[in-house]
Amino acid sequence: MLPFAWRDGHSSDDIVKGLIGAGDLRDLPLVLKRSHNPSLGITSLPARWAPQTLPALRARLAGDRPEEALRILADWGPAGAPAVRELIGLLDTPHARAAAAVLGGIGPAAGKAAGLLSDLARGDLRPRRFPNHGYREPHRWHGTPAAWAHWRITGDPRIAVDVIGAALRTGRGRVVLSHLADLGPLAAGCSDDVAPLLGSPGEWTRVGAAGAWWRLTGDADTAVATLLPELRRLSEYAADPLILRAVDLLGSIGRPAAAAVPALTSVTTSERRYGASILLDERLCRGAHTALAAIG
Repeated sequence: MLPFAWRDGHSSDDIVKGLIGAGDLRDLPLVLKRSHNPSLGITSLPARWAPQTLPALRARLAGDRPEEALRILADWGPAGAPAVRELIGLLDTPHARAAAAVLGGIGPAAGKAAGLLSDLARGDLRPRRFPNHGYREPHRWHGTPAAWAHWRITGDPRIAVDVIGAALRTGRGRVVLSHLADLGPLAAGCSDDVAPLLGSPGEWTRVGAAGAWWRLTGDADTAVATLLPELRRLSEYAADPLILRAVDLLGSIGRPAAAAVPALTSVTTSERRYGASILLDERLCRGAHTALAAIG
């Protein structure tokens, strides 16, 4: 069927990305054949493909351009555990931030990385050859995810609360808020610093603050009131990562997010696609169905 798709005006890259989205193991040979193409820009693969694809990903982690492999492994969680050695090797390089995030997703199986992550979080280990992007203290740019990863691996929240809380107070928001939300009540002492961000002019910061506020304080009403306006564009059949994040957060809040039911129901019953791509629309529909089930 693929040649017909090409004749209909779809590029081979579009087809491969569609096959990845389908996640069928029968598609794997074609994906692997095309994955060497740097213009393809593969950023995700199904975690169930790990046994077949990890050897190639580990080789890329050990090479000069590990970025694509890091983006793929970021979504795999514990399935990426065989690559721990290569990920540890990146903790003193400019890729330390992404490598730490992957190690944190792997969790306790990445125990060998705990010591280096602690050093990176505290600034005792500083990545080599860090490009100058205007950061006076580049180790702090890497320290936040390293602290989060250390907690995820060891279960000890002390370094994470100290480092992530300090990063929040110095004005770093989006990723820091996500890490705080993961810590939940363990970081409740940071709630006073999160509260002003609920009214931030930055939409990603507002959404991140809503998620963190709910997890830290248990105050669902304030979080829902902050998230609901982000669903307004659904009436225009819009879909983007910000809307997806808001939908996911409302679903995680559950029953107290009942005010979101009409907007979510409009997605699941619509005869029109949302957003600019079928894959984005499918992701939104799955998120809306999951959120409605959680809200009840």
